[in-house]
Order: sequence, then structure tokens, then C-alpha cells
Amino acid sequence: MAARDRRSTGRRHGEDDFAILVRPYLGELVRVARRRLGCDHLAWEAVQEALLGLWSRPEAPANPRAWLIRAVLFRSLHLRRMIRRRHKHEDAACAIRRESIDDADPSQAVVVAELRSEVRRAIEKLNANHRDVLSLHVIDGLDYESIGLRLGVPIGTVRSRLFRAREALKSHLGAELQERI
Repeated sequence: MAARDRRSTGRRHGEDDFAILVRPYLGELVRVARRRLGCDHLAWEAVQEALLGLWSRPEAPANPRAWLIRAVLFRSLHLRRMIRRRHKHEDAACAIRRESIDDADPSQAVVVAELRSEVRRAIEKLNANHRDVLSLHVIDGLDYESIGLRLGVPIGTVRSRLFRAREALKSHLGAELQERI
């Protein structure tokens, strides 16, 4: 059966057929997401989530291009909202725990702002699963069990994701701080 015939019937027969179905649209999907998100790695994340959504469907939609573009737009919007909320929570947490800064020394305020920006960039580099667990634990103050219930994963998975998130942050921040010295 030709690739076009498989596409028109809406049935997927495996990974090869799925690749044939989505490959022509990948460039366009990434461009759509990049325009919405302004960032390549977030754009690819939105596209991957849309592709996973399509993969989990029992049959391909009648118009896969339209379905994928719509899915990428929705996932891009979701990611933007999530980032906006995270920034709001991070700013609130920073305001609450703001270290005493000598107002007479503006350079100290600049150093703190740069460090905050580096931490935010390091958090954005994390895998979405790791970011979510870290955010729920650090910002929302949830315990492992509550995080597991909210995300629908076992406590062991929560612990391993939190450990990996912390290790990745140490790695990213260590590299950033070494470059400054």
C-alpha cells in the first residue's frame, strides 16, 4: 500500500507509516511553534507533545496537517502560560526570600539580578518532567506523595526526577558560574 493510500485511510500500521505521515509537516510545525514561543528548544517540545498526541490516537485524523498545527498551537499556548506562571512564582519566591541588599551598592543588586536570571535559564533548560517536579516541590511546597498523586506517577519516580532536576541544575549553574570566574 502506498504512503498516500495509508494516509487517506487514516490507519497507521507502525513507526514507518507514522514517520511518513508526519515528516512532511515537521519544518512547518517547528516554525509555527517557534513564532509562538520564540525559542527553539521550547518549539521542539511543543512539536514533540503534539506528535505524541497524534501517536496515541488509534487512527490518524482526516487532515493530519491541520490537526498537527492546531495541536502545536495549543501546546505552545500551554507552554507560554506555564512559563509565565513559573516566572510569576519565581519572582514571588525571590521577593519573599530576598537577601538583604545594601541599597548604597547598586552593583550588588545587579549581581543578584544576573544570578536570578542564570537560575531561571538553568531551570528552563531542564526536561519538562523535571521542571514540573522541581516546581511542585520547591515553589508549591508539595511533598513527594502529593506530587506523585498530582502527576499520576509513583513516589519513586518523583524522587528520581527531583534528584535528576537538582543534579542538572548543579551542572548548568556550575558551568555558568565557572565561566564568570
